Order: sequence, then C-alpha cells, then structure tokens
Amino acid sequence: MRIRRYNIDDIFRTLNNSGLFDRTYNQKASFICVPRYNVCIHLRPGSINFFFQYVYKVRTYKTYLVWFCLWLTSKFPMMAWTLNLMGLSNTIISSEAYENLNWDDIDLIYVEWHFFGIFSYTNKTVTHVLAKSAYKERFLNELNARMHCDKFKKLFPKLIRYQYDPCFYEEELAVDAGRQLVDKKQFEKSQKKLKSLNKKTVQTRGFEHYYSQLLKKIGELENEELQSALVRLKENIEEEHLGENQEIELALFHGDFNTGQILIKNKKIKIIDWGDGGFLNRYFDYISKAIYKSPNHSFGHHHFPDDFNILKSYFKKRVKKSNHTNLYVLLTLLEILSVSKGEFESKEGAYHRWLIAVSNNCRKEFSNEK
Repeated sequence: MRIRRYNIDDIFRTLNNSGLFDRTYNQKASFICVPRYNVCIHLRPGSINFFFQYVYKVRTYKTYLVWFCLWLTSKFPMMAWTLNLMGLSNTIISSEAYENLNWDDIDLIYVEWHFFGIFSYTNKTVTHVLAKSAYKERFLNELNARMHCDKFKKLFPKLIRYQYDPCFYEEELAVDAGRQLVDKKQFEKSQKKLKSLNKKTVQTRGFEHYYSQLLKKIGELENEELQSALVRLKENIEEEHLGENQEIELALFHGDFNTGQILIKNKKIKIIDWGDGGFLNRYFDYISKAIYKSPNHSFGHHHFPDDFNILKSYFKKRVKKSNHTNLYVLLTLLEILSVSKGEFESKEGAYHRWLIAVSNNCRKEFSNEK
C-alpha cells in the first residue's frame, strides 16, 4: 500500500533513522494509514481529534463520518473495515519494529511529495523530514527564504531548529494549521504581504552572470527529454538576450502560493511551504502561475487567476515590453528546472507541464497577449 508514492514501511524507517529522537522507547504504538488523506494517524482518540480539529479543517458530512469511523477504530481496531466500505483504503502498522522513537510524541505523519510532516500537539511543533535526497534543493530553499527574511519574520512560523544531515527542520505548530477555510479578506491580506515582500527584497543583477550561475546550478541532466528541452531553452535565451548587457531584478518569491499555504492564528497570518521559494526573478510567482493556468502553458496575462487580483495588478504594470516579458518568461522556465531538477529527473511533479511550457514559449517571435 502506498501513500503518495511512499511505502508505509519506508516512511517509518526514514523517521527511525532521522536522528530526531535520541532516546530509546520500547512501548508499542499503532498508526492507521489513510491514503486518501495522505496521513498516518496515531491510533488513539486524542490524535484523531487533533487531526480533524486543527489540521484537516474541511467540514463536510463525509469528514465527520471518517472522523467517527477513525475514532471507532481507535477503540476497536477491527472496525477498520468501515473505512474500506467508504472507499478509503487503510492499513494499521505497529511501531514495534521501530523502537528508537518515542511514538507518544507523534500524533500524526502528514505525507507531502518531498517531506514527512510530523505533527505533535503535545510539543506544539511540526517537524519536516526530507524523504528523498533528490529534493534537498527544496529543503535548502525553505531555509534560504527564512534566513534572508529578517524584516519579515512574522510571515513564518517560528523556526526552532534545523539540521542539514539528515535534512529536517522543526518549527512551532500554528494550532489553526492545515487546510483551514481562508476567506477572501484573509487571502487578500496574504497577497499584500507577498507584494510587500517582493517590493522590499528586490535586487538588481547582471543577466549574463545570473544566467551562467543558473546553468552551473542545473549541471548535468540524465533525462534525455530534459536535456533536449534545456538545449532549446538555452538557444532561445542566447539568441534573443545575451550580449545586450541587460540587468534583471531578483526578489524573494514563494513559488507555490495558494490558500493551502496560509496559516492563521490569533488573526495573524503566516505563510508556509517555501520549498519552491527563494531569490529568483521577481516575476517568478506571477509568470509561473500564469503559465500553468494557461490551456497550452504559454504566457498570457488573462490566464493569471482572478483570485490573485492584488498580485496580478501589481506585476502586470511592471511587465510591459514584449522583449522584457520574453526574457522573464524564459528565465522563469530555466529557474523552475533549477528548483525542480530532482523531481523532474524522476518525471514527477510538474514535469510534463514544464516540457509543454518550454515548447510553447520557446519561439523567436513573441508578443504579449492583450
């Protein structure tokens, strides 16, 4: 059984080897794994209630039904079959084989593409453990965004500690975490924070130097499709934009901004998941969002989602000339590869969308869509 490509045993083995806990406990503990929700939940009422009250806050009749069935399963493990009747494949795993962790410190394990999020309500923390070495760049991006953001510490949950090997970072748990319902006013306030962050972190760099740095960062590619796309991207950039001594603007960006990345606690907004983030071209969020929303993955202002109105109007005024736009679109595609190389080599994530976007945006004649 798999949860988002990860084998359950691998998840627990990774945690056991992470070095997060240095004491040995021999108590038995069981976790119920529910793939549809991408979680392994400690099979006890407190952990199940914590998940639905504070992490997964979507409220539908099915949510309450799953909540009730999981609660029953914590009391009577044989009741796990009720989840299967609802189309929620599940399994129960005992921590008996992994005795170096204090499982009582863990309420649930939330599985992302590249991290395991370990939620502990008792300790008021969430620890992110890197699951695949190929995604180390994402871990460094997360830390880089925080370390370069002294003026905007209020944007992030408090970073308690982090460690490079094994890769993990631990932060305070915003109690109202997860897929909470974010209203329009809160979402617009979050956009204003990103807009301010972008404006105040702008840096000017020479394009050719930055371009060579990106290529060096990407390095060798094993995937032939990626190699071919990169060659085409380089040809367009070098033919159209090298040798002009242009300067470009870099700034701190998020990389995957949406309502699911917003935490609200005591009316304070914090933005999480900066794994795609860092200092790249200042239009990255704007252009990448528009490309991925476009039917053919080519850039056009009208493909930028309407619910991002504040950011849309802010960046649209700044992307003016056709050649100017073309440079930043091609640069954005190159930066996406630099950030996502690990997953793209495995044909994961936005791999296919990126290939189409390169194909449809690499052309000699380029014009803004009105």
